[in-house]
Amino acid sequence: MINQSILKLFILTIGAFGFLNGASLEFANSMNYKTNYSDAIIQAKKENKTIMLVLSAKSCPWCLKFENQTLRNENIDKQIKTHFIPVVLDNDEDEFPKKFFAQYTPTVLFIDPKTNDYFTQSVGYKAPKKFQESIDEALDDIKRLNIK
Repeated sequence: MINQSILKLFILTIGAFGFLNGASLEFANSMNYKTNYSDAIIQAKKENKTIMLVLSAKSCPWCLKFENQTLRNENIDKQIKTHFIPVVLDNDEDEFPKKFFAQYTPTVLFIDPKTNDYFTQSVGYKAPKKFQESIDEALDDIKRLNIK
């Protein structure tokens, strides 16, 4: 009896992690976010836009909530697609400059593709209205720092 309970718990756990593993990739594909940092740099330079890099982690429930409740918000998505090249990467597994490694996820970095440096960031889950403030701050910094 105990062995069956343990087996059921194990199967549920593996299933939950499988769901989390595919979450960001499914999100990236459905929202048309880049999943390769080098490709994002090329596109950003071509379109004269900055990069919005979302660093998440497979086991991070706040990352999933941020993707589903904030980044999928119609107004937020419109702002992002208008002003940035959006990229979503796994903080622990994907390739990107290690200077961007995030201690906490989700972390969003706004990056100048010419210098490959970030100029502002947003750390942790933010509801749409609060994340709009991060977007506004990034847009103000772009003007102030003459990025583009």
